[in-house]
Formats: sequence, structure tokens, C-alpha cells
Amino acid sequence: MKFRNKGRKIYKTKEKNYYGKSPADKLLSACLTLLLVGGIGIIGYSAAGPILNFTKKQTGGAQDDLPFIIDDSDFHGGSGKGAEELILPTDAISVSPTGDAEEPEVKAEQYSAVALTVNDIMTQESLRNALAGIPADQGITYVEIPLKISGGEIYYNSTNEEAWRSGAVKSTIMLPDIADAVKAAGFRPAAVISTYSDNIMPASYPLAGYVTRDGNDQWIDDSYEAGGKPWLSPYSQLADNYLGYLAGEAAEAGFDYIVCSDFTFPAFRETDLALLDERLSRKDRYTAMTSAANSLYTKCLAEGCKMFVEVSASDLLTGKGEVLQPLLLSTGTVVLNIDTDHLSAGISDGKTIYEFEGSPAEITEKALGFLSEKFKDFNTIIRVSGSGLSSEELLKAREVITEKGYSSFVMG
Repeated sequence: MKFRNKGRKIYKTKEKNYYGKSPADKLLSACLTLLLVGGIGIIGYSAAGPILNFTKKQTGGAQDDLPFIIDDSDFHGGSGKGAEELILPTDAISVSPTGDAEEPEVKAEQYSAVALTVNDIMTQESLRNALAGIPADQGITYVEIPLKISGGEIYYNSTNEEAWRSGAVKSTIMLPDIADAVKAAGFRPAAVISTYSDNIMPASYPLAGYVTRDGNDQWIDDSYEAGGKPWLSPYSQLADNYLGYLAGEAAEAGFDYIVCSDFTFPAFRETDLALLDERLSRKDRYTAMTSAANSLYTKCLAEGCKMFVEVSASDLLTGKGEVLQPLLLSTGTVVLNIDTDHLSAGISDGKTIYEFEGSPAEITEKALGFLSEKFKDFNTIIRVSGSGLSSEELLKAREVITEKGYSSFVMG
């Protein structure tokens, strides 16, 4: 309601002569004053009650019920760039007997998924069969679909020109059909896209890969005679556009999440680095990978879906998980892929040999013991993968994940 401003009122009074009062008059005046003050107090209290109640209704409760805001740095341990504010009521804060407020317990969104294989999505029939084989009593919500795998192959009918010209497309199944089949089976679709471990696209488009400093030659990871291949580069705008296009296709087709993996550099030799962009020799080269990940993250958000970064236990143990920078990554959720096939063969970073023996559950427990500290600033999803894993082995590995305090998982 608006109030009209009528201006300031000026009151004029006639001059009067005041004389001193007698003792009786003073006593009577004091009594009247006390009665007047008491009456005002009662009226004021009566009016204050409705005013306070009205204020509570307007603000949603008393002052103690007002929301407080936790920024992304509190939620993820990161810088908070590009993230939405999380608003929680203050009753989420527990107070110690001394009256000091403790940090609120903020839980990440629950993510429980099964990962399908390339063979599972080659045809509509194979996809339906794979979906029908997912246990209904294990609390599975999402199904991860490998749309682009390590090496660069694409397993759906992409409309990207570079994908077709380079020969990356290996399937004609339509992306919306995959998403619709997953939803029809009672699950939600999540896409898995390998990013920079791509040897196909840069073979046809050299500027999407690593080139020598003079720009005249394309770098490959070995000699042609030994089967050397190029790699997609995070310094290439063409590569960035390519990956963004594929992520956009998945979002448009109705995928809820996009899991992006393989944010890794090739294993450069010293002789390679001497020929390549000097930025690759610097300690801060990880910024190229985090920038590439953030670019994809922004693309996914703009298309209406969420993105996770997946890192492998093998890469982290060998020092290649450079993308895992909590202060730089826009996404606050990462997937740790414990590939039992890779780990069981043994891992070495050149100084330390990591041996993983035993069942998938034992390998999972050991990997988490080595790596849990690296994920303290993220919401973490644990994936257990490997060829030939039985349902019983996966369930035991899941038990280990739960015992270690992780509530989100991917099996397969």
C-alpha cells in the first residue's frame, strides 16, 4: 500500500502563563501520569503482538527461521564459480552444548547407476535386453550409455560433420531412441563421453590435435611404423567445438547427465616436449584441462543437463589426473573409476609400484585407501568397472563403497 506524502504539519499555539502547583496538585498530577503511562504500555503491547505476527508471516517465520546461504565453496570445497546458491533453513545447523554453531551437514545428490557396454547399445534389441537384465531391487536410478569411448569411436548416429568425415561414427542407432528406451524401462539416461583420448578425429583434422611449435607438423605418440597416433588437444578450439557439439546432442536427446572422462594428456617424452608448445612443459598445464572441462560444463548447463568429470584410479596413481583441481573445476561432483582390469595388472608412477591383488571388492578397498584424500573437496561417485565382473562381485564391491562412506555409485 502506498501512502500519500501530505507534507509536514505546523501547529501554532497561543502563549499561556504557567504558575507553580501546590503539593496536592503535584500529587494528583503524578498519579495521573502513572495511570497514563500504564495505559499506553498496555495499548502498545496489544498492538505489538499483531505487528510482530504480521512481520513473521511476511518473512516466513521468526528471525531464527530466516534462511542462510551457503555458497559453492562451502558445498564443494571449490571456488564457487558458476554454481547456484544452496539455501537451507537454519534448523539444519546443529548447536553444541556450549552454544557454538557447527557446520551443517550437506549431502550430495544420490546417484546410483549401471554402466552398459558398447555391445549393449549396438541395436535396439540388444539395448532392450541389457535394460531388462538390470536388477529391479538394487535401487538403480540411472543407466550410463557409452556414446563416445576412449580412442574416439562414437556409438550413435551423430549429425556432426567432423565425426562422419573422420570415420568416428560406428553405429546408426538414433540418440533419442536410446534415451527413450532407457526411460521406458523405468530408468533415467546418462551419457558417457570420452574427451581427449581421441586418435580418430585429429587424424583427419590435424589442427584438432597437437602440432609442433612451428605449426608445420602434427605430433603422434610414436613412429608411423610402430602405429603412432595423434591425440585430441585441449588447446584446440576445433576440439572444444567438437566435444561441445557431441555433448549438446546428448542433452537435446533427453539425457539427464553427461559424464565426461579422459581429461588427460598423452605420455610425452622429453624429446616430444622440446618440439611442442612450451605450455605443455609448464607445471600449470593442468589449467588447459580444467578450462576444457569447464567449457563443457557450461555447455551442458546451457542445454539443461548436468555434467560430471570422471577420472580413473590408474591415472591418479600415475600422476595423470591433472584435471582434478577443486579450486578451478566448475563441477563439484567427480566420478572415480576403479577399473579392476587395469589395477590388477599393477600400476607404477616411475617411483612407486602399486600392486592390486584379490577380488574386485579388495581392489576397490585398496584403491580408496590410496586415493580418498584426493576427493575430500568433491562430491564423489565411485565406479567399479572391469571385464567379466559378476553381479555378486559387483555387489560386494558396492558394500565396500558404502562402508567407506560413499553413497553414490556406478556398477560396470
